[in-house]
Amino acid sequence: MIKKICLNCNSVFSVHPSLIRVKHCSKECYWARKTGSSRPESVKLKISATMKRKGLHGPIRCGSDSNFWCGGRSLLKSLRQQLMMRAEYKNWRKAVFERDNYTCTNCGATGIKLNADHSPFAYSVIVNWFNGIKSVEDLLKIEFLFDVENGQTLCEPCHWQFGNKNWIRSSYAPQNA
Repeated sequence: MIKKICLNCNSVFSVHPSLIRVKHCSKECYWARKTGSSRPESVKLKISATMKRKGLHGPIRCGSDSNFWCGGRSLLKSLRQQLMMRAEYKNWRKAVFERDNYTCTNCGATGIKLNADHSPFAYSVIVNWFNGIKSVEDLLKIEFLFDVENGQTLCEPCHWQFGNKNWIRSSYAPQNA
């Protein structure tokens, strides 16, 4: 440790050799030496204005009073994530895997991470209807969403290469989809 003398209060303080450029024993001494006060009034006003602009001034607001409130819907979970947590989806996924004997229907791979993928037709209909869907309950009204015949088992590489998003972009997709 290196002993130094504070430029503001002349007290002796110790610093690590990597902090040899430090000239004050505390932040208070730094600001007092720099401006004559603990923190300049202009800095205080800027901090206050920033806090007000960000909605962080005053008491902590919860629920509908919070500036992060979005009408009661969860910011953390998209409709897709909410749907994937439902028992209906998990049962459909398991049924698709069991029907295909836990084997990729495209390349025949087993023993690797698999995805249950909706058929291209089902996916295109879901995408077209998705604009009017506002909740998971609306999604559950789609009759064929959990029909095992509308699903296929794909390994991750095949899902990335031949999954529905790529199928929709391809020339095989119906033009009205």
